[in-house]
This record gives sequence, structure tokens and C-alpha cells, in this order.
Amino acid sequence: MPPIIRAQVFERDGHRCQWCGSAESLTIDHIFPRSRGGSNDMEILRSLCLSCNARKGDRMDEEMPFLVEAS
Repeated sequence: MPPIIRAQVFERDGHRCQWCGSAESLTIDHIFPRSRGGSNDMEILRSLCLSCNARKGDRMDEEMPFLVEAS
């Protein structure tokens, strides 16, 4: 992923994990996973910390029990 895209996503997301709010160890998450055909379009990218991104893996948000229960 181009560094400029990473920087734009982090800036847009306030340099915070969009799940837990952490500002540490930020990564770029593909909301629609690349392993399922997702792209690097800004609309499907978000900032997640390493821990949250590892927990998500290649699943979609609706496949995450703790997110479904919180809705």
C-alpha cells in the first residue's frame, strides 16, 4: 500500500484505532478483506491497532460476534 494512502487513512481516522481507540501500533485494515477481493480504495480502509486487526483477521465486521452483539 502506498505510504500516502496509509497517511491519509490515519489522518482521516484521527490516528486512532476505530474499534478500541488506541493510538499505539496502528495498522491499515481492509473493511472488505483483500483475501475476499477487497481493494485499497479509501472507502474500505480504516485504522485498527495491531491487536484489533489480528483479532479481525480476514473476516467481515458482521462476522465478528462482539460487534454484532454491540449493535
